[in-house]
Amino acid sequence: MSAVEVLRQARELIADKSRWTQNAAARDASGIYTSPRNESAVCWCAQGAILNKCDWDSRFQPIDLLDNACIALFDGLAVEVNDGLKVRGDAASHAAILSAFDRAIVDAEAANA
Repeated sequence: MSAVEVLRQARELIADKSRWTQNAAARDASGIYTSPRNESAVCWCAQGAILNKCDWDSRFQPIDLLDNACIALFDGLAVEVNDGLKVRGDAASHAAILSAFDRAIVDAEAANA
C-alpha cells in the first residue's frame, strides 16, 4: 500500500473524534492502552492509526510525511500536535491532526506526480 493510501485510511480511521485518542498509540473500549493493530483497539492516536493501516516495515514514509506536515503547520511533530503540546484543547488537537493529515496527503500526492 502506498504512503498516500496509508495516510488516507489512517485519517479516515480517526476522523470521528470518538475513534481518536491522546497519550497512547491505541486504547480498547475500557480506555486501556493496547497495540494499534490489536483487534480490541477502538481508538488511535495519529501515529497509531498509521501503524494500524500499514506493515511495520512501511511505517516510516507515512509517519515522516505526517511529521513534516505538523512541523510546517504547527512547528511540532505529530505526537506533539496529537497530544496537545502544540495545540491546546482536545477538540483543537483533533482538528489540527486532521488538517495535518490533509496536508501530508497533498504533499505525498505532489511528490508522486
